[in-house]
Amino acid sequence: MVPYVEVFGRMISMYAVCILAGLVLGIWTALWRAKLFCCKKEDALFASFYGILGLAAGGKLLYLLTELPWLVEHWKQVMENPAIWSGLMSGGFVFYGGLFGAVGGICLYAKQYHLKVRMLLEVLVPVVPLVHAFGRVGCFCAGCCYGIPLKPPWGVYFVQSLSAPHDQSFFPVQLLEAACNLALFFLLMCRYAKRRTNGEAACCYILSYGILRFGLEFLRADAQRGIWGGLSTSQWISLMAIILTLLLAWFKKRRELS
Repeated sequence: MVPYVEVFGRMISMYAVCILAGLVLGIWTALWRAKLFCCKKEDALFASFYGILGLAAGGKLLYLLTELPWLVEHWKQVMENPAIWSGLMSGGFVFYGGLFGAVGGICLYAKQYHLKVRMLLEVLVPVVPLVHAFGRVGCFCAGCCYGIPLKPPWGVYFVQSLSAPHDQSFFPVQLLEAACNLALFFLLMCRYAKRRTNGEAACCYILSYGILRFGLEFLRADAQRGIWGGLSTSQWISLMAIILTLLLAWFKKRRELS
């Protein structure tokens, strides 16, 4: 675990380095896929930038919503101590919020330049698990989003982490999710390598990742996830995403048969 790396005399977060590497590879993948879908490279590029802005805004917003009960309880201290607010804004990110924000950004770009949303999503959907995989490696380096307590050799100590306890070893669920995301990336790239505009790639991703994330949440032990009715915020969102995707597939099938 390496939370920071020194570059030209400055300490840089490894999480930021991993995210940047994932975004660079993701944009390159989007530009390559653009040719397969007869999409202009500049549209794929700028739609990616819109998606990145939505990713950052949505991920932060949902994180703040999960912290809302604590914020309400300690509102006076938060307002009197700018360092607390600064810490909330600089750290913390919820993937599902980032995913919804990214989709919103792509839809905004499509509407602004009169493009088909489905076409852009088909180009960009496989990029999501690729970037997410790098992000989870960054989580491992930072020691956040850690797993359940587990003894070595399967458990690891996050001795330099600012969030994980230092006196106990935890299952590196971040690396498992990174591997699963990479597998999902290759699945989407191979299965949806030809031009399609019916939204199949997006549905496949949402359903697959929803099931994956729901299960992986049982292996996590970090407290900053928002627990409601025994399930985490991400598990509730996963359930809703799975149900909605299955309903859409059912309605689509009925429409085709009628």
